[in-house]
Amino acid sequence: VAGCLPPLAESYRTDRVGSFEANVAQYTLIAESIAPYSDVLLCETMSTPDEARAAATAASKIGKPVWVAWTLDKNDPVLMTGESLSAAVAALEGLPNIKAILFNCSYPEIVTKAIAILRKEPSLPAGVVLGGYANGFSQTESGDGLSKEYRDISPEEYWGSFAKQWIDDAGDGAIVGGCCGIFPPHIARLRAGIDRELSPQRDGRAML
Repeated sequence: VAGCLPPLAESYRTDRVGSFEANVAQYTLIAESIAPYSDVLLCETMSTPDEARAAATAASKIGKPVWVAWTLDKNDPVLMTGESLSAAVAALEGLPNIKAILFNCSYPEIVTKAIAILRKEPSLPAGVVLGGYANGFSQTESGDGLSKEYRDISPEEYWGSFAKQWIDDAGDGAIVGGCCGIFPPHIARLRAGIDRELSPQRDGRAML
């Protein structure tokens, strides 16, 4: 069971992230309340370095594994603030029990780029697992090229075009799943793909 430490104000709104001190106090209350019922504490949909550090600071005090998941800019593999993935890693420096760095609640194409970049990040702590659980839709240009339209992603495409690549790029222990717009058929396809389609060399390298 992953107990969630979510944005305290509004997802994607970096301008509404509270002060570090206030956030730590609120996240500590959440972490202490859900820890008895959780195997992992998941700080998810983090949009700024301070927000993530506040949530992870509170979670790491509990002594259980902590996963931190970032939401990304819709056009580029950077944080919602425009800061780099290096800044995301730096925000967690020195905190104990950080076991995974993930990307969530973002377009899957951006998650693919972000995992590949993070895998090569020199400051990534040894032993930290990577992965992603993206949204089940993407953005495409309209027929006239003047506006953007949403496009739903099928379970087959989500696995074959995205999640399978995340497992390849993330390396051993990759964590994959789904966020907004991901439904039971998508998860079933991930399960089947992990169980039946990974090569023997990659067997056991992914977690759903």
